[in-house]
Amino acid sequence: MKDARTLGFCVPTTRGGGHPGVVREGGGKCHASRAYSQIARLTARSCGEDYCSAGAPSSSAVAPEVVRLDVAAEAIRLAELLAASRWTTGPDAHALAALTCLHGARLPARLSANTLRPLEEQDRSSWDASLLERGMSHLAASANGSELTALHLEAGIAAQHAVASSVETTDWAEIARLYDLLYARKPTPVVALSRAIARSRVVGPRRGIEEVLAIEGRERLDAYPFYWATLGDLAIRDGDRLQAHKWLSRGLSSARTELEREVFLRRLRDCADPVS
Repeated sequence: MKDARTLGFCVPTTRGGGHPGVVREGGGKCHASRAYSQIARLTARSCGEDYCSAGAPSSSAVAPEVVRLDVAAEAIRLAELLAASRWTTGPDAHALAALTCLHGARLPARLSANTLRPLEEQDRSSWDASLLERGMSHLAASANGSELTALHLEAGIAAQHAVASSVETTDWAEIARLYDLLYARKPTPVVALSRAIARSRVVGPRRGIEEVLAIEGRERLDAYPFYWATLGDLAIRDGDRLQAHKWLSRGLSSARTELEREVFLRRLRDCADPVS
């Protein structure tokens, strides 16, 4: 696995380069950016991931399937085809391939013993080493352009998790910096939530709660179960179990799958456990 220093992959001072906006093949015509968006949606669907609670790239919703290894494999296949084709290859294509590989590598550990595992509970030795290697290789290739895109930043965040041996040794300050850059490009409440989670690992859980509650447009997150999971987890880390119980109960009421419900029930049990 490559050293984290390889992740300083391009903070451009000029714009330009990257993939062609429109590519032609066999007399046909397609927009490469549209293909990237579709594959990114496949990646989100396959993970069903509360990206924010893991401090990983953001997702607008938790997919009903929760974890779909078959969909993840298809997203990886398509992304690597784009990265390999002379018609579509380029920094963005490699950034997308890096993102799909790095997320796909973690999926088997995410659903363990039919339980949805947050990042801190995952057995990192079960992460797919081959996919991690391919993801890091694509990330390095994505540095050949001069434009830093949202795909580069999302892949860079995923790579920071990939090179860390634990949640405690993760470079949260760098992840927060990458989220700052991502939010400048995608100023959505979910990205702001992810950024607040990363920053809470640097400035502490109480400040993290303040930043979550100050998110612009946070009312759009009310129906997002892992918004409440984030607040609950931050309150537990801050030692306020009563408030954590209230927020986690809100999350339980908005859970959409049995696996999501189990996540909240486990966290509520943690609130009641005096030694947890």
